[in-house]
Amino acid sequence: MRHNRENSIIEIDITNVCHKMCSNCTRFCGHHKKPYYMDFDTFKRAVNSLDGYEGLISTIGGEPLLHPEYSRFAAYLQKKRGKDKLTTTTRGNAILRDYLHYAKFQRWVEASLNAGRGYLLFTSIPRHYYKYFEDVQNTVSDLWLNDHTAISMHQPILISRKDLGIGDEEFAKLRDNCWLQNFWSGTITPKGCFFCEIAGTLDMLFDGPGGKPIEQGWWRQDISEFNDQFHWCDICGMALQTFSRNANEGIDDASPSNYEKLREMNTPKFAKKQVNLVTSTATNNSRLGKDMASVMGNYQPDNDVRIGDVKRNMQPERILRIESLGLPFAKAARNCAEREWLLYAEPHAGLPINFEKLICSRYLNPGYLFRCKFGIGEAVLLSPIAHAAKRLGFDGLRDRNSIDMLAAAWGAKVHVLEPGFEDLPDIDIPYFRDKVFDNYNNDDDFKTRLQQRLQEKGIVEGSNLLVLQSAFVFHTLSIVRLLHNMGHSVYVMSSEKFREYFANWVKNENISYFSDSHFNFTAQSELREELKCQKKFDGAIVPFSFGPSTVKFIDDYTDALRTAENIGGRILGIVNIRRRFVEPEYDIWG
Repeated sequence: MRHNRENSIIEIDITNVCHKMCSNCTRFCGHHKKPYYMDFDTFKRAVNSLDGYEGLISTIGGEPLLHPEYSRFAAYLQKKRGKDKLTTTTRGNAILRDYLHYAKFQRWVEASLNAGRGYLLFTSIPRHYYKYFEDVQNTVSDLWLNDHTAISMHQPILISRKDLGIGDEEFAKLRDNCWLQNFWSGTITPKGCFFCEIAGTLDMLFDGPGGKPIEQGWWRQDISEFNDQFHWCDICGMALQTFSRNANEGIDDASPSNYEKLREMNTPKFAKKQVNLVTSTATNNSRLGKDMASVMGNYQPDNDVRIGDVKRNMQPERILRIESLGLPFAKAARNCAEREWLLYAEPHAGLPINFEKLICSRYLNPGYLFRCKFGIGEAVLLSPIAHAAKRLGFDGLRDRNSIDMLAAAWGAKVHVLEPGFEDLPDIDIPYFRDKVFDNYNNDDDFKTRLQQRLQEKGIVEGSNLLVLQSAFVFHTLSIVRLLHNMGHSVYVMSSEKFREYFANWVKNENISYFSDSHFNFTAQSELREELKCQKKFDGAIVPFSFGPSTVKFIDDYTDALRTAENIGGRILGIVNIRRRFVEPEYDIWG
């Protein structure tokens, strides 16, 4: 097991309400007779209890955006951070062609810049997502979007090891190697703090005794201090290799003892006959798919597969043209639907013929006011759900009868649209690359540790070093440049999908690309042998996307580590996202 302080994420379960009823949901949505919404004071205590934690603080549900106080929660997180995200400083925070790709890009930037710290949100994009779009953009640094319409496999949770005849000694080993607890997260529910998210949600479902008090530093305790919660592991199937089910089926799987508990409670899902009884022999039913740990790599497919038609919930629905500012504009704002925008154009504004259609095909942050400068005159485009518009209210909008007056009320959240705006890229890679590297370059502690590590390994100036692009790409880019600035010759091995990130950063002759999305030791043998014939390395550096102080098998880095050792001759260091050197705690060749 991993200590909570080691994990990359700790979650705060703010509600069990959800518009989805996925198979084998980790929050058991559909079984609760009474919904809960974490109150603001509890949320504040939960966030404050994590002061000093070096990972991501996640808000999760249910569907967290169905919590009526989500805006208030987000504002408190923003206050705790005390600064804006780097990604809020560019046009990508205002208008995007591909919001889904940008969310992943933002994760890479913010995690690297903040050494793994930040705020995470899991959402399935409910109908009123747009209501919270500005809050999400202001606050969330790691946004996971999944509408659960594509096939995604969920491993059964309500499987008791005792029902399967697994004894104490055997299960102790399985529990200690549970992929979910090791790879994922502890959690805070309204009932307290838990070493594992499933322990917390099982406690909610079966009305357990609750967790540890929500108080400062609870997560610093060794995992052994949570042994009074280990009994939940006995009725949880996540440590077991059973099977997985398509989330869209809406069916939960339960072994006999858990099935009986649900029957006695007569949970809504049980009453609807949406619970499947699993016997020990049913675990061999291949029709239901592989175990969850074996499909983790496929759980987040390409963005256009992960998100279906609900992406419209994140875009403007229509643009309403208003003849004048002042009272007519204020009246229109009062009657707008959530995803409707208001447009006022001065004479000779010169708006493109297809302007409204073009705008509705983009992802516009409703918190922004857009000044449209295409002709002699000017136009203004805004959303009445913007925080700035709400602060003004009806009277404030009525009294601002010029574009300049309106823009002043939006402050820094004003973006100019000019001819050719539709062709601009969402992402300015060189800008972010430089900004993140500046942060690494100013981290004297990390540079000292890096230098010392190389010296301990006998690396002298001018050595030939191999670096694998095996982590968030900005983490790798910064390490590569630091090593180069220390006087070393650096060669990179990377997936083709990162080519544009390395362009003009690493010379073409100092990088090899492969077509796979990840390192694959077996499939990439030819490339490795070719590289070993061409280059002789003094060692390899392996960037690591996660925060723990050790690498476990479940972290899925075996192929990268084998590649590094095979080509580089030896691994000089694995650098986690917290910029510390870590070691594997297993035999990578075993």
